[in-house]
Amino acid sequence: MATEVVQIGVGQLSSKYYYDPSKPYYVKTQECIFFNYNFQNNIPYAISFTSTENINDEWKSWVRHMRIKKNTDGTLQLLLDENAIDVTQ
Repeated sequence: MATEVVQIGVGQLSSKYYYDPSKPYYVKTQECIFFNYNFQNNIPYAISFTSTENINDEWKSWVRHMRIKKNTDGTLQLLLDENAIDVTQ
């Protein structure tokens, strides 16, 4: 399993690999995955997660685009996918 943080237009910023066979890492349904990266406001990112299914050893990939928007009132908003890429929002 691997996780990766990419800044759109810049490249890979962070990655973590869980390939140590002596310590298998299992993700449970609804479990949060910790990305050890200090995300900044108004920067579009792509978060990727690659894993192997236990049943048939099939590789699965998952990617989400995200951006943290600071509103005029000072609150923060998490934008996902097409909303994260559209910087006019």
